[in-house]
Amino acid sequence: MKIIFWSNVHGQAGTTSNLLAIAMMNDILYSNRSILLQTQFRLNQLEIPLLNQEEREYIKQYDIGLDTLIKGIRAGINTREMLKNCCISLTKNCTDFLPGTNYRSREVFEGEMRKAYHDILELAEECYDYVFVDSNAGTECFTKQVWQEADLLIVSLSQNKRVLDDLFANHKFDLEKTLFVIGNYDPKSQYNLHNLTRMYKPLRKDNTMIVPYNTEFRDAASESDIVQFMYRNMLCEKGEENYTFINEVRNATRCIMEAAGRKAEKLEQERMFKPAIGGVSISAY
Repeated sequence: MKIIFWSNVHGQAGTTSNLLAIAMMNDILYSNRSILLQTQFRLNQLEIPLLNQEEREYIKQYDIGLDTLIKGIRAGINTREMLKNCCISLTKNCTDFLPGTNYRSREVFEGEMRKAYHDILELAEECYDYVFVDSNAGTECFTKQVWQEADLLIVSLSQNKRVLDDLFANHKFDLEKTLFVIGNYDPKSQYNLHNLTRMYKPLRKDNTMIVPYNTEFRDAASESDIVQFMYRNMLCEKGEENYTFINEVRNATRCIMEAAGRKAEKLEQERMFKPAIGGVSISAY
């Protein structure tokens, strides 16, 4: 199941932090085998929240990460073992991470990704239950390819009306496979969940979730402590500082997993009723 996180702007909607919080909650609640991928060229967003300095240096010294995987695919070595050897395990038996690119040229990197992206996702789906992809913001040509490959598209929203107006004026979403997450959510904003579902037709209470702004979570991202933060706070109780954040991330994760289950059932039904290739028609007898 390919779950793509995207926003129309960079740096406002918390796309990367939404993905990280939800992917880690999925790990804790459901123990699904998952992999985290990214399509960014510069400022690989997932490395710093997930890997400390020593681990980031390790990646540079050894054949680990996206570039090595692309070279393997190009050489015809697109095997499960190849993918797993390019990843770093974040949690025991559940969640792996494929580090991003070290290419110096955006043009070269995006060209390589366009050619290899479909194969990367197919390989990832063979090895994992869920493939979480942190996608470039905006609408570059490659982003459109990323959308087409998605089983579920998670659109990260800000509470900036100008950004929201631009999003819904210029993008049409397949609501059967799209969910919305308001990142860095501020309940005191005029553009709260209740008002946004009244202002924008695609938003409904059953397809729109929130991930509140949380200072400790932000600090954990800066200190490569995201995984430990989530595990430390899973059992926090009502009234504690991080309870609202954890509870809303749990609700968002449950909503996404339920949507993924419905999507999986639909895909299975489509496969079952897909006509076989070749053979003789029954009507011939």
